[in-house]
Amino acid sequence: MYSKMPQIEVTDYRWYFPDFQISSKEYYKLVESLHRNLSVPNITYEQINFPEKGIFSSDRQYLRIQKSIYVFDICAAPYGNGSFISWWYGERYDWPIRLLLSIPIIGWFTRRTLKLKTYYQRDEQQVFRIAIEGVISEAKEQICAPHGVRTAEKPNVPHTMESAHA
Repeated sequence: MYSKMPQIEVTDYRWYFPDFQISSKEYYKLVESLHRNLSVPNITYEQINFPEKGIFSSDRQYLRIQKSIYVFDICAAPYGNGSFISWWYGERYDWPIRLLLSIPIIGWFTRRTLKLKTYYQRDEQQVFRIAIEGVISEAKEQICAPHGVRTAEKPNVPHTMESAHA
């Protein structure tokens, strides 16, 4: 379950829509289509399941968009008589790095070292993030606007994970 999650979560966001149901399949299809139109090379798209609460709970399907180590996990799901859209942005590493991250003290040094990036790597990371967030917002508008659902321009930001890992 947790091996599918990013090792370093940078941030997460969400929108809540009371009294409005969003089809996750329709939303994921639209997000993927809008992003494919950007013609960004070396992107992978996949549907991935995460348990809602734990190993024996129901699964919730997410759309994962990944470029290199950078990962967006996007969820559109019902919540009561409404629904929500959330996304988690982070970095996901191959198993040797994941192993190092799990070792006390060595994991701390590894995490610090992974933050050392060139200007180009930082630019690529931020442009990927900006592009995906724009697509998420555009898809939300395309689904909500025809139904007269007004949405907040900016999502709710509960916290950023960057400070937790510093």
